Amino acid sequence: MEGKDKDDGDEEVNLDVPNDLSQCGSDTNDEGSVTAKEKEITGTRSSAPKRCHHYDDSNDNSENDNINEGSHTQPHISSSKKNPKGNRVKMNKRLQYKYNHDEILSSIKDKELKESNEIKTLELDYQREIEQEKLQKDFIALDWQKEEQHIGIELKRDLGKQTNHELEEESMNTRIE
Repeated sequence: MEGKDKDDGDEEVNLDVPNDLSQCGSDTNDEGSVTAKEKEITGTRSSAPKRCHHYDDSNDNSENDNINEGSHTQPHISSSKKNPKGNRVKMNKRLQYKYNHDEILSSIKDKELKESNEIKTLELDYQREIEQEKLQKDFIALDWQKEEQHIGIELKRDLGKQTNHELEEESMNTRIE
Protein backbone atom coordinates (compact mmCIF):
# COMPACT_ATOMS: atom_id res chain seq x y z
CA MET A 1 0.00 0.00 0.00
CA GLU A 2 2.79 2.32 0.72
CA GLY A 3 3.99 1.88 -2.83
CA LYS A 4 0.45 2.56 -3.95
CA ASP A 5 0.55 6.03 -2.34
CA LYS A 6 3.58 6.77 -4.41
CA ASP A 7 1.86 5.88 -7.67
CA ASP A 8 -1.43 7.65 -6.93
CA GLY A 9 0.19 11.10 -7.09
CA ASP A 10 -1.09 12.02 -3.62
CA GLU A 11 2.32 13.36 -2.65
CA GLU A 12 2.49 16.79 -1.15
CA VAL A 13 4.40 19.26 -3.29
CA ASN A 14 7.12 21.35 -1.69
CA LEU A 15 6.58 24.93 -2.89
CA ASP A 16 10.21 25.93 -2.32
CA VAL A 17 11.49 23.59 -5.02
CA PRO A 18 13.21 25.41 -7.90
CA ASN A 19 11.93 25.10 -11.45
CA ASP A 20 14.68 22.65 -12.39
CA LEU A 21 13.34 19.47 -10.80
CA SER A 22 16.09 17.25 -12.19
CA GLN A 23 18.31 18.23 -9.25
CA CYS A 24 15.74 17.31 -6.62
CA GLY A 25 15.23 13.97 -4.93
CA SER A 26 11.96 12.31 -4.08
CA ASP A 27 9.69 13.85 -1.47
CA THR A 28 9.35 10.47 0.23
CA ASN A 29 11.94 8.44 2.06
CA ASP A 30 13.14 5.01 0.99
CA GLU A 31 10.08 3.44 2.56
CA GLY A 32 7.75 5.76 0.65
CA SER A 33 5.67 6.73 3.68
CA VAL A 34 6.90 10.09 4.98
CA THR A 35 6.63 13.18 2.79
CA ALA A 36 8.82 16.24 3.09
CA LYS A 37 5.92 18.26 4.46
CA GLU A 38 5.34 15.69 7.20
CA LYS A 39 9.02 15.75 8.04
CA GLU A 40 8.89 19.51 8.48
CA ILE A 41 5.82 19.21 10.71
CA THR A 42 6.93 16.21 12.83
CA GLY A 43 10.65 16.90 12.72
CA THR A 44 11.42 13.26 11.78
CA ARG A 45 14.18 12.47 9.34
CA SER A 46 15.23 9.49 7.36
CA SER A 47 17.90 8.58 4.89
CA ALA A 48 16.03 10.19 2.01
CA PRO A 49 18.10 11.73 -0.77
CA LYS A 50 19.05 15.38 -0.51
CA ARG A 51 16.10 17.65 -1.27
CA CYS A 52 17.05 20.73 -3.30
CA HIS A 53 19.13 22.32 -0.57
CA HIS A 54 16.33 22.27 2.02
CA TYR A 55 18.40 20.15 4.40
CA ASP A 56 22.12 19.81 4.68
CA ASP A 57 22.66 16.05 4.98
CA SER A 58 26.44 16.22 5.11
CA ASN A 59 26.42 15.22 8.80
CA ASP A 60 23.56 12.76 8.37
CA ASN A 61 23.74 9.63 10.47
CA SER A 62 21.12 7.38 8.89
CA GLU A 63 21.33 4.74 11.64
CA ASN A 64 21.03 7.14 14.55
CA ASP A 65 19.22 10.47 14.13
CA ASN A 66 20.20 11.82 17.52
CA ILE A 67 20.64 15.60 17.44
CA ASN A 68 23.42 15.45 20.03
CA GLU A 69 25.60 13.42 17.66
CA GLY A 70 25.98 16.33 15.29
CA SER A 71 23.25 15.74 12.73
CA HIS A 72 22.23 18.98 11.16
CA THR A 73 18.49 19.59 11.38
CA GLN A 74 18.28 23.30 10.54
CA PRO A 75 16.87 24.02 7.08
CA HIS A 76 19.31 25.52 4.65
CA ILE A 77 18.14 28.97 3.64
CA SER A 78 19.22 30.16 0.22
CA SER A 79 21.41 33.24 0.20
CA SER A 80 19.26 34.92 -2.42
CA LYS A 81 16.23 35.08 -0.11
CA LYS A 82 16.92 35.16 3.61
CA ASN A 83 20.64 34.93 4.23
CA PRO A 84 21.45 37.40 7.01
CA LYS A 85 24.82 38.11 5.48
CA GLY A 86 23.16 38.81 2.15
CA ASN A 87 20.71 41.10 3.88
CA ARG A 88 23.59 42.83 5.62
CA VAL A 89 25.28 43.32 2.28
CA LYS A 90 22.08 44.76 0.88
CA MET A 91 21.69 46.91 3.99
CA ASN A 92 25.26 48.07 3.61
CA LYS A 93 24.53 48.99 0.01
CA ARG A 94 21.45 50.86 1.17
CA LEU A 95 23.42 52.58 3.90
CA GLN A 96 26.18 53.32 1.41
CA TYR A 97 23.60 54.77 -0.98
CA LYS A 98 22.09 56.80 1.85
CA TYR A 99 25.55 57.94 2.93
CA ASN A 100 26.45 58.85 -0.66
CA HIS A 101 23.10 60.58 -1.07
CA ASP A 102 23.60 62.53 2.16
CA GLU A 103 27.15 63.37 1.14
CA ILE A 104 25.95 64.62 -2.24
CA LEU A 105 23.23 66.69 -0.59
CA SER A 106 25.69 68.18 1.87
CA SER A 107 28.13 68.98 -0.95
CA ILE A 108 25.31 70.62 -2.89
CA LYS A 109 24.33 72.60 0.20
CA ASP A 110 27.98 73.57 0.69
CA LYS A 111 28.19 74.71 -2.94
CA GLU A 112 24.95 76.66 -2.62
CA LEU A 113 26.16 78.25 0.60
CA LYS A 114 29.50 79.08 -0.97
CA GLU A 115 27.79 80.53 -4.04
CA SER A 116 25.36 82.54 -1.94
CA ASN A 117 28.29 83.86 0.14
CA GLU A 118 30.14 84.73 -3.06
CA ILE A 119 27.04 86.47 -4.40
CA LYS A 120 26.63 88.40 -1.17
CA THR A 121 30.30 89.37 -1.26
CA LEU A 122 30.00 90.51 -4.87
CA GLU A 123 26.87 92.51 -4.03
CA LEU A 124 28.64 94.16 -1.10
CA ASP A 125 31.66 94.93 -3.27
CA TYR A 126 29.39 96.44 -5.92
CA GLN A 127 27.59 98.56 -3.32
CA ARG A 128 30.95 99.74 -1.96
CA GLU A 129 32.08 100.68 -5.47
CA ILE A 130 28.86 102.63 -6.03
CA GLU A 131 29.32 104.42 -2.71
CA GLN A 132 32.96 105.19 -3.58
CA GLU A 133 31.88 106.63 -6.93
CA LYS A 134 29.21 108.74 -5.23
CA LEU A 135 31.72 110.00 -2.69
CA GLN A 136 34.20 110.80 -5.45
CA LYS A 137 31.52 112.64 -7.43
CA ASP A 138 30.46 114.52 -4.31
CA PHE A 139 34.08 115.35 -3.54
CA ILE A 140 34.65 116.52 -7.09
CA ALA A 141 31.48 118.57 -6.95
CA LEU A 142 32.59 120.13 -3.66
CA ASP A 143 36.02 120.70 -5.11
CA TRP A 144 34.46 122.40 -8.10
CA GLN A 145 32.29 124.53 -5.86
CA LYS A 146 35.33 125.60 -3.90
CA GLU A 147 37.20 126.21 -7.11
CA GLU A 148 34.30 128.22 -8.50
CA GLN A 149 34.08 130.24 -5.31
CA HIS A 150 37.81 130.86 -5.46
CA ILE A 151 37.59 131.81 -9.11
CA GLY A 152 34.60 134.00 -8.38
CA ILE A 153 36.47 135.80 -5.64
CA GLU A 154 39.46 136.29 -7.89
CA LEU A 155 37.24 137.50 -10.69
CA LYS A 156 35.57 139.96 -8.39
CA ARG A 157 38.94 141.16 -7.28
CA ASP A 158 40.12 141.41 -10.80
CA LEU A 159 36.96 143.19 -11.75
CA GLY A 160 37.29 145.34 -8.74
CA LYS A 161 40.83 146.22 -9.70
CA GLN A 162 39.75 146.85 -13.21
CA THR A 163 36.90 148.99 -12.14
CA ASN A 164 39.09 150.87 -9.71
CA HIS A 165 41.74 151.29 -12.39
CA GLU A 166 39.17 152.44 -14.91
CA LEU A 167 37.68 154.82 -12.45
CA GLU A 168 41.08 156.33 -11.78
CA GLU A 169 41.77 156.69 -15.48
CA GLU A 170 38.45 158.31 -16.08
CA SER A 171 38.96 160.62 -13.22
CA MET A 172 42.36 161.52 -14.59
CA ASN A 173 40.90 162.04 -18.00
CA THR A 174 38.24 164.27 -16.66
CA ARG A 175 40.74 166.29 -14.72
CA ILE A 176 42.79 166.79 -17.75
CA GLU A 177 39.91 168.06 -19.69
